[in-house]
Amino acid sequence: MSRINKNSRIPLYYQLVDIILNEIEEGGLEENSQLTTERELCEIYEISRATVRQAIGILEKDGYIYKVQGKGTFIAPKKIEQTLEKFYSFGDQIKKMGRKATSKVLSSEIIRCTGYLGKQFNCSEEENLHKLVRIRYSDNEAIIYEESYLPIKRFEKLDSLKIEKDGLYNYLKKKYKVKLDYATEVFSVVVTEEKVSSYLEEKLGKPAMKVERITYENEKVIEYTESIVKGDKFKFKIFLKNI
Repeated sequence: MSRINKNSRIPLYYQLVDIILNEIEEGGLEENSQLTTERELCEIYEISRATVRQAIGILEKDGYIYKVQGKGTFIAPKKIEQTLEKFYSFGDQIKKMGRKATSKVLSSEIIRCTGYLGKQFNCSEEENLHKLVRIRYSDNEAIIYEESYLPIKRFEKLDSLKIEKDGLYNYLKKKYKVKLDYATEVFSVVVTEEKVSSYLEEKLGKPAMKVERITYENEKVIEYTESIVKGDKFKFKIFLKNI
């Protein structure tokens, strides 16, 4: 068991934070398992209750633990880390972490290519788009609310059941032989609105990440998607190369 060095210049509560984080990373503390009580932590490491509470406060603020009224403190599920250096799929990344990735199509309809969408697709008002609304799940927990738009002139029909089964990109590759050349993404912090909060089972107004993706095939836009991602479930890692 790790010990706290009371002669170190590092504050005692920071040392306790590091000890608990190491146990989480090494698997000694599993997701949703209960954390040792404050009193027991005081006894184990021979430190004050105030020191323990400082450490607990940092861990809770950073999303490593969560509290349940009347039950105690628990280890939070690990965030899904998405590396931003090449084309990716949320579903594939969830599976890489050993979790079950599923989706549910809430609606599928045909709309006119007007306004903001018209600018994204550079299309006329006479052209139509598929609007696909989905909820993405990780181990049966709703984590992403997603609205996708695709041009009908490239994709005549969409099969919602097959999209739920295979995922949107896999379906488009199989059905339409689509070639996903590249995509651009814009990230912004938002607060969840009533509709999205309901689908994601979140409190109204909770911080979330909005991801706007434009996907290209042969320099033509074939998909525009707005995703609202739970702020405490994902983290994005970007590689910056000095050239």
